[in-house]
Amino acid sequence: MMNINPELIKKMRIDLKLTQEKIAEKLGVSDKHYQRIEKGEKPINIWEFTTMMELVGFPTSDFWLLYLDTKEYEGYKLYQKTQKFFDTNRKEDSIKLLEELEKNPIANNKIVNKSIKHMRIFSDFYFCHDKKTVNYDEMISRLKETLGDINLYRIDQYHLTYAEIKILNHISAVYLQQGNDIEAIEILKQIVTNRKKFKISFQEEIEIIPLLLCNISSMLIQKEEFEEAYEYANQALKISNEVGASFELPEIYLNLAKCVNILEYDFEKVKTFLLRAFYCAEAIGRFSVAQTIFETAQKDFEIKL
Repeated sequence: MMNINPELIKKMRIDLKLTQEKIAEKLGVSDKHYQRIEKGEKPINIWEFTTMMELVGFPTSDFWLLYLDTKEYEGYKLYQKTQKFFDTNRKEDSIKLLEELEKNPIANNKIVNKSIKHMRIFSDFYFCHDKKTVNYDEMISRLKETLGDINLYRIDQYHLTYAEIKILNHISAVYLQQGNDIEAIEILKQIVTNRKKFKISFQEEIEIIPLLLCNISSMLIQKEEFEEAYEYANQALKISNEVGASFELPEIYLNLAKCVNILEYDFEKVKTFLLRAFYCAEAIGRFSVAQTIFETAQKDFEIKL
């Protein structure tokens, strides 16, 4: 049981636009039980609190927010919003929110501060106007600083956090932009091996694992190692289907089409994968990706979708 600010619990419920009766139903407790929690007469347990976090849309790995006061909670929401904007590459909005976040008291929180440093690096390098001016060695050096003593050649030995995995994924992307595709692929493979050794959250399964496997597949296709690329694309598809992750499906199906086109040259199979890639992208609202797939089908495969 935890004695935390009842105002924070009330604020979370208000953000959800739910009555006390409805939130009590969601938590599996009586109306009276929940009312006493909001009044500060009864402590909330960790399971009830993490359920509320999931309802609001916050990762349960951030359960430390239960120690925040009401004002700090507003800062936490700004932190989450900034992260989402960066993850979806909303350039102008991301930069504006990051500047606001850096001035917010929540920036003094060690966990948030580490993420802010990461986002600032991402902003300075990825959102620059002229990619030719990017100093990739400096970017890798700064990213490594946020990781502490992690050895990039022994990633599989560490119990990595969700944030550390995202940083390593970015380091891999930088290596790829430098032309160091071998190092880029090796980092991603080690992360996948790492996640098989340690227990991971459902959020990681949905967001990170399919992305990593799909990225490895894409890199191997660039190296024309189609058999291995096909294996990784199939792994990505299997996990995506198992956990209901749909965001990477367009790229996964496109990679499968590219591999089958070389390995089997089965026209109907290639067309099926391309159609799935196209319709998946449209179904989840990734319309620019759908357009790219449509154009790629015509240009590279001579297939009209």
